[in-house]
Amino acid sequence: DYIAYKNAYKNYFITSTFEKVFTSLSYSHEMQMPYYTIAKTGMMRMGDRYSSNDYVRAKYKDIPFEQADVHIEDEHRDSDGDRTYSTVFRGRYITFELNKKFDKKVLVAIKNFNAENFDRTFKIVRLESSEFNHRFSVYAQDNFEAFYLLAPAVMERIMKLDELHNGKIMV
Repeated sequence: DYIAYKNAYKNYFITSTFEKVFTSLSYSHEMQMPYYTIAKTGMMRMGDRYSSNDYVRAKYKDIPFEQADVHIEDEHRDSDGDRTYSTVFRGRYITFELNKKFDKKVLVAIKNFNAENFDRTFKIVRLESSEFNHRFSVYAQDNFEAFYLLAPAVMERIMKLDELHNGKIMV
């Protein structure tokens, strides 16, 4: 049975691999990232339908994080009342608990990321790095926080993450 195999594989191999890397590990392939974890950021529309799985909450080098596969969709109805859905977001969603508290939000997205779903209170910010500006769009509620948060070393790490990642990223 495929489902039994998949469950056994995830419960044994993935958990044992995670335990070698992370501390304070909590993993469940069936559990969702709580809806409010994403909604409370106010960074994107939450659509009409939400699903998630492969939830992980752990620490990496004493930095708490949680992640899961997430799918957010909008519902549409045609003139006959037939229902269809379009994807707002589909991918791995990761949050980190940082030691510093920020008053405003800053969002960095690869240039071809679907920015129409972002919160409209964010304004586009251009940074000092032309390479970074060419690869990413930066949206912020406050320019000062964006410049403070996105120091050159942080921009380099985001660009490295993009090089290692096969897909679209948003930070």
